[in-house]
Amino acid sequence: ASEAGAAFTAAAGDTDGVVFFVTDDADVMAAFGLADGEIVAVRDFAEEEAQIKLEGEVTADAITEFLSAHRLPLVVEFSDETAPMIFGGDIKSHYLVFSDSTGEGHGAVLTTFRQVSKSFSGKFVHVLVDTSKSSNDRILDFFGITKDMGIVARIIFLSEGVDKYAPDFTEMTEENMAGFAQRYLDGELTKHLNSEEVPEDWDAQPVKVLVGKNFEQVAFDETKDVLVECNLLEVLSNENLNRLGVPVLWHFLTVQVFGQY
Repeated sequence: ASEAGAAFTAAAGDTDGVVFFVTDDADVMAAFGLADGEIVAVRDFAEEEAQIKLEGEVTADAITEFLSAHRLPLVVEFSDETAPMIFGGDIKSHYLVFSDSTGEGHGAVLTTFRQVSKSFSGKFVHVLVDTSKSSNDRILDFFGITKDMGIVARIIFLSEGVDKYAPDFTEMTEENMAGFAQRYLDGELTKHLNSEEVPEDWDAQPVKVLVGKNFEQVAFDETKDVLVECNLLEVLSNENLNRLGVPVLWHFLTVQVFGQY
């Protein structure tokens, strides 16, 4: 038990936002069904298990991974309060569903999303973004999502930047949503780029205008010499993310092309 205690102390020292307790009281241990050296996470999330026991070897890394998987609900709603926990955690793959909490079908898709999240616990942070809340308008803008699009899913990976992935379906069934997550984990998805519509006169002038939808076709055309100038016209900056040191999320609006095209 002393090794488990040392691991527990080490994990506690490296973890913020979680209250750690140690007890040698036999009655307390019996109430939680614990033997000496065992660890349990006690949570208060609606419709989820109140207690989850750490299984397997008790090491500092195992405890940290256990906390990453269980410190948040299976599906956490995005807000200013939850953003630091969402973006500041060890799990960098985030599965987001954008849905209007007042709209038809919201309850059903949330139930489905929770069910799917059980199979991918520890692989993703599963996030619900309520599109009915004006406080979430900026994150909608960043993803290029409008409220009239209905229920939308995205996966992102946070590294030095933000890689985004979009599904090829609109029907939010359990099979579709789980398949989307699995294809991402298997490395089968292509990064998604936000894009304006291609202007009708994009190639009418010597300086062409590119958007996401025609960028690869033009910029990577091996038969022509192309010089690309990127204009960073807008930045989405979240105070909580900046405070955590998460990279600024740049929004590329237009790209101009110079050269023989």
